[in-house]
Amino acid sequence: MSQLPQTTAPHTNLPPYPYRDNEISLVDIAKILIKRRRLMALVFVLTVAAAATFAFTLPQKYEYTTIYTIAQADAEKPLESVAGLQTKVNSLYIPAVVREFLPRHQLEAVPFVLNVRNPRDSGLITITSQTTEDAEPLVRELHGAIAERLKAEQDANIHHRTELLQQQIDAARAQIDLVKNAELAKAGELIASYTATINNLQAQANSFQTGSISAIANQSLQPKGTSKKLVLALGLVLGAMLAVMAVFVREFIGQLCASLKED
Repeated sequence: MSQLPQTTAPHTNLPPYPYRDNEISLVDIAKILIKRRRLMALVFVLTVAAAATFAFTLPQKYEYTTIYTIAQADAEKPLESVAGLQTKVNSLYIPAVVREFLPRHQLEAVPFVLNVRNPRDSGLITITSQTTEDAEPLVRELHGAIAERLKAEQDANIHHRTELLQQQIDAARAQIDLVKNAELAKAGELIASYTATINNLQAQANSFQTGSISAIANQSLQPKGTSKKLVLALGLVLGAMLAVMAVFVREFIGQLCASLKED
């Protein structure tokens, strides 16, 4: 039985990996950094100097807080809902006060932001603004006007409700007088019922607690906003990154120019 001839695969001479000679080792990177150390130092110093200049010229801002304690209908129930009060402050009181504030100080816009918040699980409305100490009088005036407007509206609400309750009390007392004069058989029961109603209405009128302004534009102890130390720290990190990037960009440009000359 004849055997088939065995065939062998032809040997092919593959070219060597073309990019092996162009690989950069850690030693090459270190050499490049040492070679361009002056460029690194220059970029690093310029970046840090720019960050330091920005940090020291950055004005210090403080947070100014005005606190208003919401009026109460009784010991457990606020006179108005907190959400409704916040909507009134943002949509009614602030625009009205700002329209009077801007022409008085010849301003086109308020130079700080007004934030109205309700701390969680509290009967407080806070107005906060972050600005420099130079603007403190403006903050105090604007915060105070908003808080006074809020208090005046709630005081008027309490006064209106008290008047309505007083009218009901007067009506109940008038009914007692009528029952007494009519000498009805169940006059005693009717008088007792009207008296209980009067006592209940009087208790409601006495349970109102007016709102109060606890503080107007109270300045925070520590500056707020971007810290100078943070700016300097970011400047150091950014300076180191830019210095390394500048070295490799410079090296790339140098090799590119040399390659173009050879071609």
